Amino acid sequence: MADVTIEGVNETGSTQKIGAHLGRLNVDSITNTETQAAVHEGTAFNINTGLITSISSDSALIYIKNNETKPLVIDAVAAHMGNVSVAGSDSSYLYARFNPTAGDIISDATDVSIKVSRKVGATFPLPNSVAYQGKNGGTMTGATDAAIFGLSGEGRVYLGVDFEVPPGNSFGLWLDQATGGMTIDTMYVALIGHLKR
Repeated sequence: MADVTIEGVNETGSTQKIGAHLGRLNVDSITNTETQAAVHEGTAFNINTGLITSISSDSALIYIKNNETKPLVIDAVAAHMGNVSVAGSDSSYLYARFNPTAGDIISDATDVSIKVSRKVGATFPLPNSVAYQGKNGGTMTGATDAAIFGLSGEGRVYLGVDFEVPPGNSFGLWLDQATGGMTIDTMYVALIGHLKR
């Protein structure tokens, strides 16, 4: 039996060969994760509040509502606290919240500072969705707490979460501020994710 080569219709260099030796199928392939494919296709995103200043109380930090036709996946959450002064000894906590329905993060909305595709030159892949940043003492209510993460002083944390937000649903991050007189001079949070294929 002669070798048979199968070539991809639209892909240069995509070939498969069925050889005469024991009918084996030899494949040269490249495997990507869904996230890597989304970055390549321009459907991965980074949404960042920019710097929120002078946080001294519990605060809503970020809110997003998926108004697209496909689910969006939040692959990771990043948070940074800078110049933290602490009079007490308690820790702060970051809450992931599903489907917030009210609070001034929605009623007194301010667009996030950064919302971009993770592919350089591509347009932002969530044109119909809304993303708002919070403020010191800002409120977020009506939500279900889905996860809690400890924040221990100055610095950045990067948390892999893999939350899926179906169309019509929303997601938020809430800061439970440390008691005892803690003040955060600057803070940002970011949502890193992609549209599901």
